[in-house]
Amino acid sequence: MAESHDKVERDHLIQKLRDGHGTTVQAEQWIVRLREIDPLFDSSDYMYQLEIDVKARRVADELTAQIGVAPAKEHLVDLVRQIQRGDGTEAEDEGRLNVLARSLPNSKIGDLIYYSDPELSPEEVVEQALRSSLNSNQ
Repeated sequence: MAESHDKVERDHLIQKLRDGHGTTVQAEQWIVRLREIDPLFDSSDYMYQLEIDVKARRVADELTAQIGVAPAKEHLVDLVRQIQRGDGTEAEDEGRLNVLARSLPNSKIGDLIYYSDPELSPEEVVEQALRSSLNSNQ
């Protein structure tokens, strides 16, 4: 009976995490709970990605607290530079990318950073993203 309840709770927590529900603190608590009730948590790539996503939310929250919800262009360039240099963990880079995506909606900022050929400088990435974001809002 407890095993069935744990599976229902596990599925419910996973759904909430996948859908981005709750605060970052709640999401962190849900990850802790999943670890408690799922003995295979640490060996699951899917659970690993859920945990990375929650850590990225924490990074994005902290960055937003530091630079604000409408960061200056130089802050955006710095975030791109950090991603391109690989200065952080996977979660840190995802958090930086989340902040960039929120600041530059509809810009496909990730594609500009990771898939431009030839590679763009951080300044060029932000310039193109700003243009794309502005054009999509008109």
